[in-house]
Amino acid sequence: MSIIVKPQVVFLIKSWYHPRSGRPPINLNNYQLEIATLFHEGLTFEQITKHLYKQYNLNVNLRTIKRRFRNWRIVQRLPTEVEKQVKKRIQVLFFKVGLEDEDMLCALENKGFQIRKYTLI
Repeated sequence: MSIIVKPQVVFLIKSWYHPRSGRPPINLNNYQLEIATLFHEGLTFEQITKHLYKQYNLNVNLRTIKRRFRNWRIVQRLPTEVEKQVKKRIQVLFFKVGLEDEDMLCALENKGFQIRKYTLI
C-alpha cells in the first residue's frame, strides 16, 4: 500500500494485481481424441460439454470447447451426399421461394440439417 500526499488530501492506493483473473485453464489435450471423435459422430458442442461433465466431472465452458476446436483446427465437413442435398435445398429456398439467409437457416434446421450462417455464403 502506498500513500500519496497532496495539500489537504491523503490518498490510499491499494495494489490489486492478479496476473490471471477468472477460472484456471483446463487442460483438454488428454481428451482431444475423444472430443474430436464425439464431434465427428454428430454430437454438438453443448452435448460434448455435458459428456465431459458426466464422464469426467469436468466443468468446461461452451466457449472453451469452441476455442479449443479452433486451436486444434478440427472442423466438421458434411458428407458429400448430404452436402449435395443441402446445396439443392438452398438453391430452391433462395431462387424459387425467395427466402433470406435467416429464414433459410430456420427452414434447413427444421428439416434436420445442421448448418451455420456462413455455410450459406
